Amino acid sequence: CPFSSSLQSFVHGVRMHRYHINILFTLFSLLSLCGDCQPVDGHICTTKACRDTASQILENLDNSTDPCSDFYTFVCGGFVNKTHLVEDEPGVNQRSLLSEKVRQKLLTSLSEAIQVREPRPFKLAKIFFQSCLNTKSMEENGVRSWRTILDSLGGWPAEDNSKSTTWYTLFGQLLHKGFTFQPILEVAIQHDILNSSKRLITIDKAKLGAPSHVLLRSFQDPEIQNYYDLMVKMARILGGSQEVAESEMLKVLEFEQALAQIMMKVQKTGQDGVLIDTIRNTGSVLPSIPWLELLSGMFHPYVDIPEEQFIAIQSIKYFESLPEVLTRFDNRTITNYMIWRTILESEVYFPEAMREMLQLHKARYNYVTHLKRPLQCVEEVMDKMPIAVGSLYVRNHFPDENRQEAKLMAANILKEFKTILQEATWMNDITKNEALRKSNAIMSFVGYPEELLNDTLLNDYHRTLQLWEGDFITFGKNISSFNTKENLRLIHEPLYRGDWTEHSDSGSVNALYRFRENSIDIRAGILQGVFFDPYRPKYLNYGAIGEVIGHEITHGFDTKGRKINADGEYVDWWDASVMEEFSRRADCFVQQYSAMEIPELQTHINGEKAIQEIIADNGGVRISYRAYERLIGEEGEEDLLPQLPFTPNQMFWISLASGACEKYRLDYLQRAVLALPHPPHKYRIQGMVSNSPDFARDFSCPSGSNMNPDVKCQLW
Repeated sequence: CPFSSSLQSFVHGVRMHRYHINILFTLFSLLSLCGDCQPVDGHICTTKACRDTASQILENLDNSTDPCSDFYTFVCGGFVNKTHLVEDEPGVNQRSLLSEKVRQKLLTSLSEAIQVREPRPFKLAKIFFQSCLNTKSMEENGVRSWRTILDSLGGWPAEDNSKSTTWYTLFGQLLHKGFTFQPILEVAIQHDILNSSKRLITIDKAKLGAPSHVLLRSFQDPEIQNYYDLMVKMARILGGSQEVAESEMLKVLEFEQALAQIMMKVQKTGQDGVLIDTIRNTGSVLPSIPWLELLSGMFHPYVDIPEEQFIAIQSIKYFESLPEVLTRFDNRTITNYMIWRTILESEVYFPEAMREMLQLHKARYNYVTHLKRPLQCVEEVMDKMPIAVGSLYVRNHFPDENRQEAKLMAANILKEFKTILQEATWMNDITKNEALRKSNAIMSFVGYPEELLNDTLLNDYHRTLQLWEGDFITFGKNISSFNTKENLRLIHEPLYRGDWTEHSDSGSVNALYRFRENSIDIRAGILQGVFFDPYRPKYLNYGAIGEVIGHEITHGFDTKGRKINADGEYVDWWDASVMEEFSRRADCFVQQYSAMEIPELQTHINGEKAIQEIIADNGGVRISYRAYERLIGEEGEEDLLPQLPFTPNQMFWISLASGACEKYRLDYLQRAVLALPHPPHKYRIQGMVSNSPDFARDFSCPSGSNMNPDVKCQLW
């Protein structure tokens, strides 16, 4: 029945939720505020999914804000006001809340008793999980176990140069002892950017223990003092005297600050390149690093690495500056640093007091919440055994109808993107045909690969992994060594696009585009909650997960993706005149977002740094909106949500912003603006809607209003 004639039943339904006065107040406030948000005629969706979504949206809305003035606050103001951050929580957003739900589901599955007939990898995951929960063993033996490990590496902190191994030898030793974090530089095996049928060893700069801009502060800075004090405390507990710990960790800090300095220098110039050549020739260009010894120490005994092996140096400027830092500090300091970074990245394997110190530091610089031990253990099992846990998750917590509906959505959105390409009058036929060829080659992995349901394949993949004897640290190192072996042996194996093992981390709340594979990955973990539900109107799904799907597709055609062809190879397939127009349109976004001020920080968005995400955001929402419009043209209008006076098109935009609601501490916001590749969510939403004529029409926003500026940017 029409919304406008069902006020009595509406009030009755609200009373059932025990907050009818607030809801009615919100409703009438919305009607008075938004001139185009009048009660609309149409059937009302009465599924539980619709009722729950309507209630959540109402709770999150700020009915005192004009949607044409500040759409993000209109949709998320209530969320910000009602969300209270706990003491060690840097922030909360919809993905972090959904990740918590996924962890709780996996906690239930991993806590179940081992079944005789379940796949062996499930048994191994449960054994590993239970060993993580054994805190009694950790408290009794954890420090002793770590001292034994460190003694086998020459002791830490090392105080005698004669006992220190070379840093490049230690690099391989750490890996083979089950520590997968790589300090100083990061080696990976990826798709060859010049030959899509082969793999390539890539080498890039490594992550630091704190953000570069923090490390470059003076020693008297409170954050630097906290970081140094943490180093000293850990060194003392693990065997060093106070004098040695203070002296050696000061040198370690100075070394990491030197690394941060060259990283910041490269970042500020904004110009860096990739060197692809044999190990022998790379040694001629960058002779101060023993590349063959470094890589042979890593890959042996699994694979022999000859001097003719091609490698890709991802950050030439960094590696041109690195030798000066390596020669300025003695080998003892460098190896002490490498072990320190390994310790910092292994916090879950320490007794509680040490673990708390390490996690508190990491929480300062990451969008993470301190988790209780059972959920920490879930995270560790997810990280170390993604294929087994991904399979366990989708079998127990992801219905097939969810996957089928999401696959249909992804197909519709990709089809609409191809239509947009065909309609792009600013592209000539040659470039357009290449763009269409690339879009036709995009592979879609939605939910999970079918292989995760195949017990034989799961068992075969994990056949060499053994976890029958040992404690949590031993098990963790065994699994890491297994993963390392499986990864390193791939370097000389044939490359198959769509390898299921690379798309099996299905429990993570994530979506991504793989540039070299030319594929999108929409994982089961994100296909729920505020982002997706097959039992609610499609305008909600297209506004939320639809934009995410469109976003990932558009990455294939952003400022990085446009440099890679349909086969995943770096090829310039753009006509010069078309490239000029592409750059002009991209620059429109750069200028627009760079003018956005973050008043709390008295700074602006860095549009240049965020341009890939900006292009993907704006392209993604336009593609998804058009796909939904086309769908409704074929299937007809959908039911309305109860209690909300919005049209389906308006609800598309409200659903888009609902998935972006977040609250964070000011210090986290400051770090995020400097470190993350995308702007804060508020500015992402404001940018998307203000560039959309469809949004302005749907909400009847006056020309020149904040959300309907006269100048709009569009690329895809």
